[in-house]
Amino acid sequence: RFGPGPTYEAFALAPEAPVVKHLLAAADQIGLAATLVNNDGGMDANQIVAHGIPAITIGPGQRQVHTAEEWIHVPSFLQACDLMVAAATINAGQDV
Repeated sequence: RFGPGPTYEAFALAPEAPVVKHLLAAADQIGLAATLVNNDGGMDANQIVAHGIPAITIGPGQRQVHTAEEWIHVPSFLQACDLMVAAATINAGQDV
């Protein structure tokens, strides 16, 4: 039996949003050139933002997403892991 699926409310964070600035600073700290882009897909972040929690999605090197040929570029994935460590540890103890 089929029925309606989840609703994904659109969201956009401003480049000057504290969480965006924090992540860009973390990227700069590890020498990663980060680019802000829009994404038209539905994802967990839509649900998180709908509950008032700012969320950023990271493109960790996925290719041909949601196809039988989906794969990941491992060096890009590892860069995304480094970015998350930097984001979690930069300015430790400060609110973002």
